[in-house]
Amino acid sequence: MNAPVPTPPPKRAEGPPGTRPRVCVIGAGISGLVTLRALLEAGLDCTAFELGSRVGGLWVYENDNGRSAAYRSLAINTSARAMELTDFPWPAGTPDYPGHEQVASYFDAYAERFELTRHVRFRTEVEHCAPLEGGGYAVTLHSLAEGSRRTERFDAVVVANGHHWAPSLPSPFPPGQFSGSILHSHAYRDPTTPLDLRQRRVLVVGIGNSAVDVACELAGPGAAAQVLLSTRRGAWVIPKYILGKPADQGTLVPHWLPARLRRRIVTTLFRLWFGRMRDWGLPEPDHLIGEAHPTLSSNLPALVKAGSVGIRPAIERFEGERVVFSDGRSDSIDAIVFATGYRVELPFFEAEHIAAQGNELPLFHRVFHPTHRNAFFVGLAQTIGAIMPIAELQARWIVEHLSGRYSLPEAPELDRQLAAQRRVVHERYVSSARHTMQIDPPLYLRAVRAEMKRGSARARRGQGQPFLLASPGPAIPR
Repeated sequence: MNAPVPTPPPKRAEGPPGTRPRVCVIGAGISGLVTLRALLEAGLDCTAFELGSRVGGLWVYENDNGRSAAYRSLAINTSARAMELTDFPWPAGTPDYPGHEQVASYFDAYAERFELTRHVRFRTEVEHCAPLEGGGYAVTLHSLAEGSRRTERFDAVVVANGHHWAPSLPSPFPPGQFSGSILHSHAYRDPTTPLDLRQRRVLVVGIGNSAVDVACELAGPGAAAQVLLSTRRGAWVIPKYILGKPADQGTLVPHWLPARLRRRIVTTLFRLWFGRMRDWGLPEPDHLIGEAHPTLSSNLPALVKAGSVGIRPAIERFEGERVVFSDGRSDSIDAIVFATGYRVELPFFEAEHIAAQGNELPLFHRVFHPTHRNAFFVGLAQTIGAIMPIAELQARWIVEHLSGRYSLPEAPELDRQLAAQRRVVHERYVSSARHTMQIDPPLYLRAVRAEMKRGSARARRGQGQPFLLASPGPAIPR
C-alpha cells in the first residue's frame, strides 16, 4: 500500500510572479479601486469582482448593484482636498464639497488613468468564500449577466464591499402600530421618491449626516408640510466652513498636545465661535467634539432656530398616526424616515467563520483578522474625515504583507495590541453600533506607519508572522 503523499508546507509570498499570491478583491468602490492599484503596481495577480456595472460603489446614483444610498442632492461631507487620491488631483474648478455625480466621475477617471477596469469583473457577485484546508479560499462567483456560477481558488481575499448598504432599524423597535408610511434613508432619493412627501408631516429619526440632509431638504420650499427630527442624544452639528475654509482643512490646536486636552480646547473654541447646541434649539451633547462621529451642516441650526425643523427626543411608542416621544409629547405623523445607520454585512462568509455581530469585528488596525490570515479588509472603518487616505494606506500595507516585506507581530503580541486598540475605541467614543469601528485619521495613519516599519524589520529578521501562500490542494470543482 502506497504511503500518502504529504501536503507541501505553505510557502512565503516571495519569488517570481508565478509564485506570488492570487488575490480576490470584493467590490470596486473606492476601497476596491485603491486596493487594485496597489496590488497591480506590486505585480500581483489580482481580480476585483463588482456586483454593479461600473466602478464607484455608493457614489453611483441609482447604481444597478442595488446598494447605493446616494440621494439626488447628496454632496460629500469631507472636502475634495481631504479625499484627493495619490497622484490624481481633482479637475480644476471642483467645488470644496463635490456632489455625487462629480465624485463618481472622479472615481471613473481614476480607474481609467491607472487601467483598473480591465481587472474588474462587473455584474459578478461573490456568493461564498470557503476557507481551504491548506490556506486560501474557494470563491464561488455568480455571473449576473450569464446566470452562471464558477468556483476559483485564491490565496487571499480582500474585503472592500463597504459598510453603508445594509440598512439598520432601531432595535428594539418602538412598540405599538404606526399607520403611516415608513422608509429607511437608504431608499430616499428626493421629496417625491420613493414616497411623495410633499405637504405631508414627516418625522426623520437620527442626527447623523444623512438624517440632517434629509430633514433640511424636506424643510425646503414646496416640500414637506412639517418636519420633525427625533434623536436619542445630542450631537455636535458643525458648519461646513470655519473661518472661510472647509471644516476639515487644518486646525488651530497643535497636534502634539494630549488628545483629550485637544478635544477640550476644540470644544471650547467651537462654543465661543458658534455657541452651544442648545442656543440653536438642539439637544446639548454629553461628549466633547471628536468623541462621536461628527455631523456637518451649515443649514440645520438656522432651520431649527426658524422653526422649520422641530426637534424631538427618542420615540417611546406608536399610536396609529400619532408618535409618542420620551418626554410625553406626541405628534400626528404621515411618514417616518429612519436614518439610523447600517449593519456590517459579510454575506460571502459563513457566520461561524467571520461575522460582525452588533457591528463588532475586531481587526488589527482595521485590516488584519487575528486568526484568519488569508482575509484582509480595506475601508471597514468609520472615520472622522475622509476614508480615501486611510484606504490607500491599508491597501499598501496589505501589499507589503503579501509580498513578504512585512510580518505581523507574533500571535500573543498581536492579541495584546488588538485588545488595547479596542479599549481605546470604547473609552474614547460614545457607546453605539456606529462607533465600533471609529478611527481618528491622524492618529490612525501615524500608528499604522509606525507598525509597518516595525513589521518590515521583523520580516528582515525572519521574525513575526509572514503571509503564507496556500498549499496547492485538490482541484476545485467549477
